[in-house]
Amino acid sequence: MVDIHVEAEGHGVEEWPHGRWLDPLHHPPICKRWWYGEVELRDSGGAWTYVDWRRHQSWRRYTPQVVPLLRSVWRTAPLLAVVFSMTVFAGLYYELYQSKTPGSLVLVSKAYFLPYYYMVVPLSLLLVFRTHVSYLRWWEARERLGDQGNTLRNVARLVVAWIWPRDPKLGANLVRLLAFLPPSSGSWFRHELEPMVANRDLVSDDELRYIVGCDQPTVAVGAMVSKLLSRADVTAYERVMLEAELGLFMNTIGALNRLTTMPLYLSYTRNCVRNLLWFMLGLPFALFESMGWMTLPATLVSMLLCASIENVTTEIENPLLVLPVLVVTTTARRHVEATLASRQALDKLGLF
Repeated sequence: MVDIHVEAEGHGVEEWPHGRWLDPLHHPPICKRWWYGEVELRDSGGAWTYVDWRRHQSWRRYTPQVVPLLRSVWRTAPLLAVVFSMTVFAGLYYELYQSKTPGSLVLVSKAYFLPYYYMVVPLSLLLVFRTHVSYLRWWEARERLGDQGNTLRNVARLVVAWIWPRDPKLGANLVRLLAFLPPSSGSWFRHELEPMVANRDLVSDDELRYIVGCDQPTVAVGAMVSKLLSRADVTAYERVMLEAELGLFMNTIGALNRLTTMPLYLSYTRNCVRNLLWFMLGLPFALFESMGWMTLPATLVSMLLCASIENVTTEIENPLLVLPVLVVTTTARRHVEATLASRQALDKLGLF
């Protein structure tokens, strides 16, 4: 039985020369590890079971989760502080000056609520449209990651069927590099070494050093696979089929790269959040006369709800920072390795 794993020398990958994809000067860290999603999916391994779905459908989904709630408050703390300050200013101005000084400038009045009533509709549409477009990007990333796994299974199946029986060593090398394609793409799009380091037993230290040193690691691994395919003793039809499937995988890399490097139209997103902030800053002046100091919790809760929705929209705008990439790469590797293991088991049993 041919083993596709490689013994590593144990040197620290972080100390090796690397391409610009890992350079923090070009890609500053914008998310911490617990934002990514692996922590939430660690217990179930990323795949939900029947018990997970039943728990998801129960009444427990309405109960507040302390950590996510505190996380939302912390992330919106500057905005909440600004809204709090503006509400306090509106209240003090109304009670200490406007209500006691005839002919003073009327900054606080319930008559101002009417234009705010009509402003709710366009502001809601801005948030809804932005959330919808960001969700489409998140869903496309899920589909592309799924296409990666499907394509790799097809390539591995063809390699095991056409190349491995004629040249087991070449077939095993192709399978291990195919299994390393998802970790290389995960490291590339996350700008971190963890996915590749977690699967470093698939490549030698020299190969890993070369891949890490490239500006586009996944393209480098794909070129290595194509070079091995050029040595395979296959027919022209088989070679075309193998390269076509490999090309489909590289197409998914291009789509995912577009999602990570091209944000939504900045003028639209900036106007959305700025209009939201201006709306919330002016709201206390329209509510305080009728609600009094209850305006303070009302504006803070409203700001927290709107800002939380906007934060979720911003997170899923770059879906690879949210989706469980480590789980996806591990699953894809397991499927590729299972293809070769199944063929080896069939040969050992003498079946087919």
